[in-house]
Amino acid sequence: MKDIKVSVIIPVYNVEKYLRQCLDSVVNQTFKDIEIIIVNDCSPDNSLQIIKEYQQKDDRIVLVNLKQNLGLGFARNEGLKIAKGKYITFVDSDDWVTKSFIEVLYNNILKSNCDFVSINCFLYDDVLQTIKKEKEKETDSKHINQIITDLEIKKEILALSTVWSVWSKIFRKDFLIENNMNFQKYIMEDIRFMFEAYIHSNSFMFISNQEYFYRKSRKDSISSNINSRIYKFLEMFDDLKKFLIDKNFYNIYKNSFLTLVAKSVAFEFEENSLSLKESKQIFTDIKHKFFKEKFQFIYTKNVLYDIRLNLLRICLYCNINYTLIARPIKKLFKIFCNIKKNI
Repeated sequence: MKDIKVSVIIPVYNVEKYLRQCLDSVVNQTFKDIEIIIVNDCSPDNSLQIIKEYQQKDDRIVLVNLKQNLGLGFARNEGLKIAKGKYITFVDSDDWVTKSFIEVLYNNILKSNCDFVSINCFLYDDVLQTIKKEKEKETDSKHINQIITDLEIKKEILALSTVWSVWSKIFRKDFLIENNMNFQKYIMEDIRFMFEAYIHSNSFMFISNQEYFYRKSRKDSISSNINSRIYKFLEMFDDLKKFLIDKNFYNIYKNSFLTLVAKSVAFEFEENSLSLKESKQIFTDIKHKFFKEKFQFIYTKNVLYDIRLNLLRICLYCNINYTLIARPIKKLFKIFCNIKKNI
């Protein structure tokens, strides 16, 4: 095998329907000096047979066959343990990438010498079978193709709810090792991982290229259970807050963290169909855990996000269950988006 410059880590679980498309896109990269670490997380379908078929044809493929199901985050950790590349990138097994995906990321991180580099993606709706370009993220568009080192910009970016995927990025492996970074065992593990990455990084960069195809609306996705997802969010945010406090980062990034919590839970309240009684209890827990102290939301001049923040703030201060207004607000948002689209 040639010199390995980039390790591509692909966790696999119950994706036989999509796996060939994913693997075809990775093995046919224009950038060849890679290893492809595929972590089979005890997949109950025919995914393992497909992986072995590809492994016979391409000696760059390294199979990690786990003995027990660990979940997406821990499966990625197993890949990180054996990665030989100087740089790391992640691809989810139900997604796929352009042929130049790794070449674009590698050239940009090599040129910029950043800790990590992020790209945009295409959004593929698995139900409608349509592809559309991802909109440039609120803050990214102001700093596209710039090396970001400024603390205030970092705080602004951390307040977003749109910059958390690990699969749209390439990381310097030494950066991950130096900061003892790995994934935690819960859904939404990307948010915790990327929050640490932004905090620890000396520099990072967003580039405008769209090289990744993200499959959304997949019915059998582990994040598709809307009603249980809000509990997963709270578990993750509670853990993230403890991490920030333990590492003496909380006072520095408090406003960013609480803005992110507010945006995320507001969206979850709009999407779920929990009873008013259950949602009231959740909202009370959120207020008690995260919003008892003084704080200041970070606004992004995105109308929809900022409306959510202001409405949530009112509910927190007046002890009103956000669910009572969340669902009507969701309908108004849809009307607003349709009007904006037709202008």
